[in-house]
Amino acid sequence: MPAVIFDPEASPDELIPVRFGADNAWTAQFYIRQPIFDAGAFVGVGTAGRFRALQEEVVRGQAQQTASRVRRAYYAALLAREDVRLVGESIR
Repeated sequence: MPAVIFDPEASPDELIPVRFGADNAWTAQFYIRQPIFDAGAFVGVGTAGRFRALQEEVVRGQAQQTASRVRRAYYAALLAREDVRLVGESIR
């Protein structure tokens, strides 16, 4: 830098060494992103509701299937008992 800037009596050819910057220069950035609207969330909620309804129907179907199996087993036991009684009567 010309010395004339700082000293008017200095020679116009005289230069003053100038150091730019700092020894300990730091730079930091902080970035935050917050979406205001996310359409995917609504799709997920709707899908979750449908999946829950489907699972409730699956559970209901399994309960009905279990009840039907119990009824068949009960009637099979009654039939077997009646068969035993009839065989016993036919032997006498």
